[in-house]
Amino acid sequence: IGLKEKDGSLTEFGSALVTGKLSIHDMVFWEIAWVNAAFSFPTAKWYVHSFVGSFTTRELREKLSHAVPRLTDSTVRDAVYELTDLLRKTPIGTGLKQGIFSKFGNVTNVVRNGIIPSAKVALYAIIKLFAEERCDEIRLDEELTWPWVIFNVPKDEILRLIVSTQEGAVSFQSNIVRLMVKGEALGKWLDGSMLIT
Repeated sequence: IGLKEKDGSLTEFGSALVTGKLSIHDMVFWEIAWVNAAFSFPTAKWYVHSFVGSFTTRELREKLSHAVPRLTDSTVRDAVYELTDLLRKTPIGTGLKQGIFSKFGNVTNVVRNGIIPSAKVALYAIIKLFAEERCDEIRLDEELTWPWVIFNVPKDEILRLIVSTQEGAVSFQSNIVRLMVKGEALGKWLDGSMLIT
């Protein structure tokens, strides 16, 4: 969820947690963690693109098997377990409404409604998308991992929220969003330090 670098050192996000600038009791922490999961955990990315509303854990497994047919049954089961464990055991599931679980007999139901994230986290998600796509201009109608996909909320509400931040990190023109920050400022967004200040 973005607390450590590949070499094991803490990210800015991880340091903020350790030093107390950010707490696991803050929903912003979990919003950031969910964005990071959507960009770094393939099953979470698949989930945000594939599920809205109500479904069962069995449907999760079946849909993943169809989406990636080369996966063995045990790999599918483990991937879905890891995702559902993240949703059940953290505020991402209930607090962010990304997966609320209920059991009826042998059937486990999941409801994904979503919430509107904080403005800076929505902006952070778009900047992460630019980094993933390795470009500085994206059409808003492209099927990508947008903040409204990650949080399962209306696109227009997220766009209004981002425009209201007045951060100047992105600009919108017609059906295009442009990345405006570069260099060190971009690095501060990507490492999470702009979210903590």
